[in-house]
Amino acid sequence: IKETWRDLGDSGQRISIYESAVLGDSIFLATEKGILAGNFNDNLLDFSRWKRNDENEFNTVIQHVAVFNNSVFATINNDGIYTNETGSWTKEGFLQDVVFQSLQSSVSHLAIISNNQIWKLASSGELTTVSSPLITMPQVAIADNTTFWIGDGGNGLISNTNGQSVNYLPNGPTFLQATRLTFHEKKLY
Repeated sequence: IKETWRDLGDSGQRISIYESAVLGDSIFLATEKGILAGNFNDNLLDFSRWKRNDENEFNTVIQHVAVFNNSVFATINNDGIYTNETGSWTKEGFLQDVVFQSLQSSVSHLAIISNNQIWKLASSGELTTVSSPLITMPQVAIADNTTFWIGDGGNGLISNTNGQSVNYLPNGPTFLQATRLTFHEKKLY
């Protein structure tokens, strides 16, 4: 741990931070008070150095943020997905008026879970669904070129690595459900 940032509210008070994403020299935080953005070259221990995206649509809880295809994506429940490419936020024309459960990026796709349905956004902008009879309660998903990994509340870990959907039921020390997945250098953790 290099630094710990806390008490990042607009007056230095504590706020809840749900997710973070890094793009270049900047970090973006999904918080209970919108999106906070900070440049690593600034003194981010000082709450006043953070740029606040907390007006209009962003004056709400933002639970998910991810970087994909050199853009920052953020979800607003019952509103939609927003992208930030050049310093301003733009609402996407898909997946509006839904509740988002997860937003995960990989090199080739952005995996989105909304209303218990899984979507893959390709870098070309094509949005497709990921479906399988094994998917009953998706919690988190990671999608690459042709392979997906899904943490499902009913059927454990689901993948199509062999061309068809297969599920694995991991056993943890305190409970049986997988709650978070990450994919790094062709390994799933």
